Amino acid sequence: MERQWAQRTMLDDLSAAAIIGAPILMLASYTASAIGQGFQRDQIGGVLQVYAYAAFIPVIMGLTRLVQSASPRTAGLIAVLGMLGVAGAVAYGVDHIQFGFYGVALDTRSASEAQTVGTAGWLALRIPGISFPIAMLGLSLLLIRASVEPRWCAPVLGLGAILFPVGNIVQIEALRVATAGLFLVALAPIGWHLLEQHRTVPSGPA
Repeated sequence: MERQWAQRTMLDDLSAAAIIGAPILMLASYTASAIGQGFQRDQIGGVLQVYAYAAFIPVIMGLTRLVQSASPRTAGLIAVLGMLGVAGAVAYGVDHIQFGFYGVALDTRSASEAQTVGTAGWLALRIPGISFPIAMLGLSLLLIRASVEPRWCAPVLGLGAILFPVGNIVQIEALRVATAGLFLVALAPIGWHLLEQHRTVPSGPA
């Protein structure tokens, strides 16, 4: 089902551009970590992660607008989960930078480190962090239900959402990069399709 844009706005263009740009930054972040010192130790990857997931804010808003007609309440819930997930992913990026500087991270995982992240770690990192792939999986299902074009993108997004926690929790660098690649393959064509639609629709007030 094609979404009919009554009138193009700058926010529409921003969302479409972010749908392309955010997964590019995600791929750059995970690639930097893979070729650097590894997960949670690479400062460049951490910085890029902060910007990558901040860029997912207009992505989530744009995609939920596309699918809200199919299921308004579910789309609203997914938007909330997605924003929480963005907050967690940005927090993880900052945590990676801190580890690179000081060798101390809030999210500790190895046997030589503390065995628990504590309440703060769960509330600031792990619970918000798992919200992101859940939101992306929910979006993929709604994109299928709403028949958003290109239709093949939604299942690819769903696959990326399923693999996302595996690569990040188990800390498999190659899988993290592959997952970011799936996000790019899934989202960039949707963003480009929206930009093409916007070119045929008059702009709204500035």
